[in-house]
Parts: sequence; C-alpha cells; structure tokens
Amino acid sequence: VQLTLADGTPDWLNAEIVPAIVEPPGPAALRLNPEAADGKLGETVVTIEASAYGMREPVTQTVTITLVRQAGTFEHLDTAPVTRECRNVCGKMNRGGVTFYDILREQDQECSDEAALPAAQAIGVQGFMVSERGFGFGHTCRVAGFYSPGGNLTFFNLGLTTRLPRGALLLDLRGVRDAWLSADNTMCVAQISDQLAVYDVATAIMLAPPCRSSRGPENLTLSGAMLSSDVCQWELK
Repeated sequence: VQLTLADGTPDWLNAEIVPAIVEPPGPAALRLNPEAADGKLGETVVTIEASAYGMREPVTQTVTITLVRQAGTFEHLDTAPVTRECRNVCGKMNRGGVTFYDILREQDQECSDEAALPAAQAIGVQGFMVSERGFGFGHTCRVAGFYSPGGNLTFFNLGLTTRLPRGALLLDLRGVRDAWLSADNTMCVAQISDQLAVYDVATAIMLAPPCRSSRGPENLTLSGAMLSSDVCQWELK
C-alpha cells in the first residue's frame, strides 16, 4: 500500500509519511516539522491517501492538527556594537556597520574582526549602520535585531520565515527603548515610550492592544493565548 499526502497539504507543515509504502498490516508515521513563523494557528486538516494495485480510488484518512504558539519565557534582546556569532551566523562589525555572514566550519572560518569572510557568504545584499546600542540575536539564531542611528529597532530574517528570503527585513519599530523575544522568536514585546506592545516578528502585526508601563516587564511568559508579566497581561489574537 502506498501512502501519500493529498493535494493542498500546507507547505509550512513540512509533512512526510514514513515509510511511504507499507505491507499491511504495518505501521507508518506522519511526521510534521512546522515552520513556527509561517504556520496557521488553530486547526488544519491533513488528508492521507492509501492506494494499491487494483483500486479505483484511494482510501482516505483525515488528521486534524492544532497549532499553538510555543509557550515559555521571553528573553531580553541583548545588544552590543561588536562582532558576534550565533550558531554559525556571524554579525561582523566594520566602521559602525554590521553585515551578516554564514560561517563554514569545514573551511576553518571564524567570526572575528580580523576574519576576511567571502562576500558570497553574506546573508542579504547589504550591510546596515547601527547605533551604539548595536545588534543582537534571538536565541534560536534565526532572527537578529539591530538599533539604527535614527532610533529604530529592525529585525532581520536569518531563517525565521520562509515566506521571505534570508536577509529580508522584518519588523521595524521606532523609538524602542528595549525589547524581548518569545521562546521561538516569533513574537516581540517592545518598550516604546511608556507603553509595552506585542508584535508578530514575521508579519509586523500588533497582536494585542498596548499596555501602559514606564518600565520593562519581569517574568514575561506565554501560556496558550495569554501573555503575562508582573506589570501587564495580554490576550493574543
């Protein structure tokens, strides 16, 4: 019996059936590796088709998958205007600007001020000027955030979403005093003036009304659709 996924299975699920051919009765597994930033929250129905020699139409079985945001504690976006590495991605500082590169360990490359990294390994087509606050990485190393001299905080795609190329700019915020990223780096809480605002990093959508607070949050934790801290609570859409 050959097992296949029906047309219309979302690409962001990265679904596969292993093994694809079984001798009945025999087990098979549906493996899913969803793209966190591109997935559709809520229920998604996947149809598995089973066909064999002599069958006119395949037998179908549907599986309902519920996707929720990854629970956990938000982490502060630590920044500095220095060359730094995050899991084989190098943010290389040069004369007040930063350019991001892939690092090839098999070629004994390293991330340092002195390293001459090939232009072909640059992520994106340009470098960016950063302020004295510098830049930092989310702990998944699939997103970087940098502060520009004009006072903006901009997030840079290192693989967070496949809808945009690596090197594309994501969320761009003005007047940000500080920022925190969710466990999967798909969400950001930004301190803007006397408000805390929650954004989806990949789509730049505000996920809840801002909360008034003149200081940064502590114990910023997501559980289900509720994001809470010692100063604010949000119900995310």
